[in-house]
Amino acid sequence: MKKLFTTILCSMLLLAVSGCQHEDIWNELREHEQRIEQLEKQCRELNTNIEAIQAILTAIQQNDYVTEVMKIMEDGIEVGYSITFAKGGTVTIYHGTNGADGAAPQISIKKAQDGEYYWTADGEWMTDENGEMIPAVVADEPNGEYVTPQFRVADGKWYVSYDNGNTWRAIDQKNDGENFFQNVTYDQDYVYITLADGNIFKIPYKTDSKVVDLFIFMGQSNMSGFGGDATLAPEVPEGWAYEYKAISNPDRLVHLQEPFGLNEDNAQSGVSNTKRAGTLVSAFANAYYEKTRIPIIGVSCSRGSTDTEFWKPGGKPLEDAIKRHLAAEKWLKDNGYSVRNNYMIWLQGESDAALSAGQYKSNLIAITKEMICRTGISNCMIIRIGKKNPADNSFNNVLQAQTELPREYKEFVLASTLAAGFPEEGLMSDGVHYNQEGYNLLGSDAGINAAFYANNGIEPYMYDPHYDNLYYPTTSYKSIFDIPDIEPEIPQGTVYYELNKNINADDELVDYPGRIAILDYFETNGQAINVTSSITSTFGKRYYNEDKQINGTYSNYTNSTYSRIVCVLNETGEELPPNAYDGETITINGKTYILQQKAELEELSYWKTYLDEKINEINHLSQTYGDDADCFIYIADQHRPTGAGNEAEIINYIVDKTIIRNVIFGGDIVQGSNDDVNILKDYIASFNENVNILPMRGNHEVWGNLSESEFWDIGIKPLEGYASISDKLYFYYDNPVQKIRYIITDSTYSSSDGSDNLTSSDQIKWMQNKILELDQTWTVLVFHHGIWTASKTAEMTINNGGQLMIDSLESIYDQADCTIAGLYAAHCHRDHNQISEKGLLLVGTTLDCCAYGQSSYDIYNPNRTKGTISEHAFDVVFFIPKESKIRTIRIGAGNDRTLSYSDEDNSNEVYSVDITSQFVWTPGTCTWSTGRVQSTDTYWLYSNPVDISEFSSLTFTHCQTVTVGTTLGYCFYDASMNHIVGASNTGVSYVPMEKTIAVPSGACYFRCMWMNTTSPHYTSENDIDNFYCFGNTATQSNRFAGKTAYFFGDSITYGYTKNAEGTAIRASNGGYPGVFSKAVGLTHTNYGVSGSLFGTYNDLGRIGDKIKSKSLDCDFMFVAGGINDWQCGVSLSDFRQAVEDVCAYISSNYDGEVMFITPINHSGRVPIEEPVAEVQDYRDIITEIALKYDFSVIQGNLFDFPTENSSEEYKTLMFCDNLHPTEYGYEFYAECMIEVLL
Repeated sequence: MKKLFTTILCSMLLLAVSGCQHEDIWNELREHEQRIEQLEKQCRELNTNIEAIQAILTAIQQNDYVTEVMKIMEDGIEVGYSITFAKGGTVTIYHGTNGADGAAPQISIKKAQDGEYYWTADGEWMTDENGEMIPAVVADEPNGEYVTPQFRVADGKWYVSYDNGNTWRAIDQKNDGENFFQNVTYDQDYVYITLADGNIFKIPYKTDSKVVDLFIFMGQSNMSGFGGDATLAPEVPEGWAYEYKAISNPDRLVHLQEPFGLNEDNAQSGVSNTKRAGTLVSAFANAYYEKTRIPIIGVSCSRGSTDTEFWKPGGKPLEDAIKRHLAAEKWLKDNGYSVRNNYMIWLQGESDAALSAGQYKSNLIAITKEMICRTGISNCMIIRIGKKNPADNSFNNVLQAQTELPREYKEFVLASTLAAGFPEEGLMSDGVHYNQEGYNLLGSDAGINAAFYANNGIEPYMYDPHYDNLYYPTTSYKSIFDIPDIEPEIPQGTVYYELNKNINADDELVDYPGRIAILDYFETNGQAINVTSSITSTFGKRYYNEDKQINGTYSNYTNSTYSRIVCVLNETGEELPPNAYDGETITINGKTYILQQKAELEELSYWKTYLDEKINEINHLSQTYGDDADCFIYIADQHRPTGAGNEAEIINYIVDKTIIRNVIFGGDIVQGSNDDVNILKDYIASFNENVNILPMRGNHEVWGNLSESEFWDIGIKPLEGYASISDKLYFYYDNPVQKIRYIITDSTYSSSDGSDNLTSSDQIKWMQNKILELDQTWTVLVFHHGIWTASKTAEMTINNGGQLMIDSLESIYDQADCTIAGLYAAHCHRDHNQISEKGLLLVGTTLDCCAYGQSSYDIYNPNRTKGTISEHAFDVVFFIPKESKIRTIRIGAGNDRTLSYSDEDNSNEVYSVDITSQFVWTPGTCTWSTGRVQSTDTYWLYSNPVDISEFSSLTFTHCQTVTVGTTLGYCFYDASMNHIVGASNTGVSYVPMEKTIAVPSGACYFRCMWMNTTSPHYTSENDIDNFYCFGNTATQSNRFAGKTAYFFGDSITYGYTKNAEGTAIRASNGGYPGVFSKAVGLTHTNYGVSGSLFGTYNDLGRIGDKIKSKSLDCDFMFVAGGINDWQCGVSLSDFRQAVEDVCAYISSNYDGEVMFITPINHSGRVPIEEPVAEVQDYRDIITEIALKYDFSVIQGNLFDFPTENSSEEYKTLMFCDNLHPTEYGYEFYAECMIEVLL
């Protein structure tokens, strides 16, 4: 209405006053609209205040009480109060606006001579049309109700209604816009509400014991109470505060008393302390409760002598703090508590005296970010540290940082500055720690200031004894989440430790549970060695002379030359678990190292068994291919020492047991630090002499302190006489048997993030010449570190340097006599491959470094974990020029791949071999498609494993009459008889039967099974005399081999599934697109997005939008969806239009082959919205429209996935929930596609 009025008024003015200045007119209109808005706001607040008055009267009449009073702040200004009653809920009261134009009448209630309350306006009784006063409540009537005046404003005047808005009457305004309420105050027992006319209402105040504020108290010794005395700490009244003992008593709350944090040690995390005494927490709790009337729950997590390095994200101490706090949050929620505020209290800094203010701020920001991101904590409240004495400056940087953080970032709150004055006031127990009187004062001050922030949302003013001025809050804050994460300090090496060992006084390595011994020697030069670590603050230091003999006594550092270190983790005699501290850091004399348990491969059982199976597979393929293939290891992005692991031991083990000798390093061998020379030298030296390292530079070699000459000396010079090297960092290696040339380029960079990836023109010319000099019998494979731009999305873009390399190779592609197979790269930390315009195979390989991979783009393997085989990821590569193929066996996380680089179509060259005679049948036993063997009745026949390693596909024929009920099942196995993939329930019921299936990558053996549930059953070999099997040789290809495909769809296309723990993950086999593409030789890109649908529902993505966002430069396009449209209740008409739009767009913008896949079955999915139709209705629409555009349609419901009526065993086998396939389910999905399409 307001906008309509403004429009009419504007039109009239323009007609009547056409000569006026437009600006003046608009100013008057804006002022008029602002006055209207102000009056409407006053009207709303007035009616809200009237409801609040009635709630207050109700509370008085019903003996209700207040449980919470909160100020309402707008832009830092108090505008009213929120008052919560135990019975009557929460009401809001506003002050109003003094002196506003058209101010609201002053409404109140007043007790009359009859003892009842009546409404007043501007100090006078409000009366009805009969002149009777309006009662605020009708007394002495069981069903009496309030008479509720309602107000509105029109034409600048105020009107009142006493009959729920049926009639209105104008009222005179005599006030100047005074506030409705004067103030709200409270003490321990009552809340006092004073109206503008002086009337005061007094209501009992009792805090609700189920509403609490949660605090975790973190830091070092002053938070633990060193120097305190629990007997001198204040007692906490019952109900004011509790401690949640996450370690020693996690099933209940205990009354908070000193020493706070007693028995909360955790030796496994390093948060342990035997010197707990009186702390500041009890004084804090009392002061906080007195100001808020809200009980606090305290969680302890502190340890003396700890620096911010000790508490860094990813370390065990901070993980312990997070687990303790999460446990408290869960317990409170499970037991009916409501957490009003959730804070961390931080008192720490003396151990960081050597840091700059900036370094300290960066460290504490990282810690606070982690706490906020992973718990319900909203703020870090800093109790600022003190000083050793009045003139002490040693902690100035920390004091500066702790003062600046709350003034710069809204996540930090300064809780107290008091400790800086303690030396002058005699409140220190020693040079660093406070006495109990000091703890009591500091806790009380911090509690008062924390309560002020909790009540008002802003820090209080406070005197700062360090700077001798007033600390005051600012109103302009940034967020710590607005700044990028600070890159962690790069470790400068690896030190190996012996688990549960000690170095004794006689310099002997002896068993000692609870300790780890580091056997490396570190220089001391007569000084005590300085050691800190993320795992402990207790060390044993052994000192040695220049001959590495005990220096008199092992603890005497005077005149010492070396030292060795023992880390004390516990003194309880408890054994430390294997590899528990791998990846943690230790800083020795200012130099940070990664810790790694020293171990032989034989001790790494989780690798040895796995590797033995892989080695069998490697040796089998080596024998199969013979001289037709070359075999090498390709490993990239090790990022030493950040990714320090046992890859050298693993590769040594593989090389010792196979024909492999060459290992190509794909770049980013080191992370980039001042010690890269030693890191690279030590790393290459860790490989056995029979391993030939062919190294390549990446961007991290350039970023660190590793010069070109140093890289050449360490990595390339040793290849002299083996590879063709010069004084450059690029070179090549020839294999004269298979006539393969491997060209290793030097990936130089011109930008800080490696995005340009530019390669020198001299190198380009050299590379082209080395290719053009070869005749037609040779094949070339080129290696370059990065051809794609790194991205955490599924999109990958070829960068400038990559395009330069591709163009340089394609420009001589037709001119060269030899075959240019492809271009190998890394850098983007993911497995990827595609074909260039001229058929050049582009291969990307993921990073080996597990620690680095957690946050660095390995989207296909996001859950890589130290201590499992996923901690590494590299390839054993079989390069097979005669087949124009590259076949990789993945070691660690990821999948095997078979890649083709030939664009020749040899699909007609099919050579078949009858292998029927190799099948031996056993009745009464079956091997199901999962690979498991089970005994059953005579319905089954099951074959022996048959070697099919030389074939690319198999063809079955069956000439006898087959009745309904017959089932053919089959399985493929690798060289170690590990199950790869299988299919069953093919439902053959026709004559003759013929079926061709592709042999999946890595398959060496095959077996199949027949079942017939009708009479006569298959019971002997005579019953299958008419069954034949033919193996098709590797020269056979299919229409997909060597081609490219895009897959569009929803979460099933994406590969959503769950692991054994029920955690949602992406299927490790790449889902059905990955399994299918691998089996048929496709190079594919998966554009599936969870939640996508054809139609529109809330903010979910649309499949059509995804298709339209891509350049459709692929040979095949698969589009699967529709189940989310059913789930979200998309109408059939809207769905039809959406599918029509998608098909029309594809038809106009894409020339390749299109295949739609309709939704598979579900086994009881509960939809989000009430379904408007059956799933089959959506399938029918997809089929109808896709066929209209001459697209192929694959009916997903015919794949025989479980339905609601299926057995629970079959549901569990195929689905991780009731819709998304398991890993096996995706294999089954892909096999169904293969059966349909091939």
